[in-house]
Amino acid sequence: MRPGRLNKRITLTPPGTGVDGWNQPVSAGGTPVVVWGGVSAVQVEDKVIGNAITSQANVQVFIRYRSDVDTTYTVTVEGVAYSVVHIAPTHKKRGLRLYLKSRE
Repeated sequence: MRPGRLNKRITLTPPGTGVDGWNQPVSAGGTPVVVWGGVSAVQVEDKVIGNAITSQANVQVFIRYRSDVDTTYTVTVEGVAYSVVHIAPTHKKRGLRLYLKSRE
């Protein structure tokens, strides 16, 4: 791992885990964690849905290893929110490679 390549601020937000006074699930996420990571764009797709053209970006993020990150997290990179599609730990658990897609 090259620490100099971890040059972007990545915000990891866990899902909300609780209920409000009326026993409804809370939609707000948990406490966000800010880490350093490296970002590379993998693919950008344009789709036509109805009469609107939408764009979806698939991004790959590399961060230092964390055991608490899973596919329910929301990842924010430079103000854009992404959903985690797949998590691949590196050899000897030195880092995590997160495969993300933009949220619609």
